[in-house]
Amino acid sequence: MTKEMFSEKYLTYKVMVFQISYAYLRNIEDAEEATLDSFMKFYKSTKKFQSVNHEKNYLIRVTINTAKDYLKKIKALPLNEEVHGVYDDNGELDKHYVWAVVDELEGKYKDVIYLRYTADLPYKDIASILKISEAPARKYHEIAIKTLRELIGGNYA
Repeated sequence: MTKEMFSEKYLTYKVMVFQISYAYLRNIEDAEEATLDSFMKFYKSTKKFQSVNHEKNYLIRVTINTAKDYLKKIKALPLNEEVHGVYDDNGELDKHYVWAVVDELEGKYKDVIYLRYTADLPYKDIASILKISEAPARKYHEIAIKTLRELIGGNYA
C-alpha cells in the first residue's frame, strides 16, 4: 500500500476507528492511541482485499482486537463504578450508564452491540467481522438487547 493510498484510507475511516476504540476504552487518550495503533497494523498488513467492504471489515476487526489488547494492558476499572445515576438531568436514561451496562455483557454480545450502534453496521457485516453467519449475529443482538433491558430495568434498549 502506498503512502497516498494509506492517507486516503486514514481520512476515510479515522472517525469510525476512533468511535469503535472509544466505545471499548471509554477514554479519549487511550482511544486515540488505539486508533493510531490500529492504523499502523492496517498499514503493515500484507493482506489482499477482495473489495472495499472486505478491507473495511478487516480494519474494524483490527480495531476491536487492538482495543481489547489495550483493555488487557491497562486493566481498566469497571465503568459502572463511575456511574452515579441511571438518569441524566433531563430525566433521560443516561447513555454513559447504558454503555457501562453494555460493558458488562459477555464478549460476543458486547461486540454485536458495539458494531451495530457505534459503527452502524448491518448484520451481514457484523457477521463477517465476527466470523459467524448472519443468523447468530441477529440472535446475539436479540439476546443482548433482552439482557440490557433486564439489567437496566425497562424498555430503553
